[in-house]
Amino acid sequence: MDVKVSIIIPVYNAEKTIEKCLESIINQKYENLEIILVNDGSTDNSKEILEQYKEKDSRIILINKENTGVSDTRNIGIEKATGDYIMFVDADDTVEKNILKRNLSIIDEKKIDVLKYNYHIVNSKKGIIKNQENYNKYADKILSENDIEAFIDDLLESKFNGYVWTLIIKKSIIQNVRFNTQIGMKEDLLFYIELLNNVKSMYFLNENLYNHYENDASVCRSSKYYYRNFEDYVKVNKLLIDTLKEQNQYTSSREENITISTILGLESVFYKLCRQHKVNIEELDKMLDDINANKIINSDVNLSEIKSQIKISIFLIRKKKKYVLIVFNKLRYILSIIKKK
Repeated sequence: MDVKVSIIIPVYNAEKTIEKCLESIINQKYENLEIILVNDGSTDNSKEILEQYKEKDSRIILINKENTGVSDTRNIGIEKATGDYIMFVDADDTVEKNILKRNLSIIDEKKIDVLKYNYHIVNSKKGIIKNQENYNKYADKILSENDIEAFIDDLLESKFNGYVWTLIIKKSIIQNVRFNTQIGMKEDLLFYIELLNNVKSMYFLNENLYNHYENDASVCRSSKYYYRNFEDYVKVNKLLIDTLKEQNQYTSSREENITISTILGLESVFYKLCRQHKVNIEELDKMLDDINANKIINSDVNLSEIKSQIKISIFLIRKKKKYVLIVFNKLRYILSIIKKK
């Protein structure tokens, strides 16, 4: 199968990882590809490294632009792509040397629009720490339209991660689908849902062909960062529901699954904020006021399957018990560290 593949790589301050990423792609057994590097206003040495690679390999297309975020960066890559198929790779990840040859052989055999492959989660110090995902009912089979509907439900229930770097997509399918540039999280999931509305056939290849690297560093974030996270969760909740309605994929159960996922996301924001050494009480107060002013956190949804400690945290958020919330989440964090040891 001699088709052209466009590999889109958004790059932002990736000087420590981009060379390893590019080497894994350049040395593929399948050579008919273009590598679209979109430098999203990097302030480190990424641009210089990308330019060096462009000089060495004629298949590389380099686009330098101002920083506008990963969604806009990927959209520019889609516009530029001339391949028959499109893949996304993150600048701090790598791919197996046979990923293209293997994927394309399956696509040629099965005649499908989209192929989803499996991946490793890799820690830079510990190596491979987990094989994802557990495909079960979808493994090594072609999905019918009914199966795709079931898969959408599984995505919304968070049974699968909606990562676009686990897909190889026919260009004609992706032609009118773009990443939402107004949100800073779950942009992959929103893109995924829109994409699936155009898909007639999909295949789950239960082979680990991608290596996703986890950052082991503990980063201290500002209250403003977490407040932006809160705003994005609320936006994504509405966008997902609106998208399902527009594409005639809406059901009340799907809305409930989206809402539960959003509540858990919002709780996670408070957990990460409260476990820090210093918490800005005024900012926390503002977040608690805002989160209780929206209807999501107060929604009457079934949280019976949620862990008890998360239920307690949600209760404290609703009751605006800020000091208890801080102490409770600090204890949760300490206990999680002890448990790992």
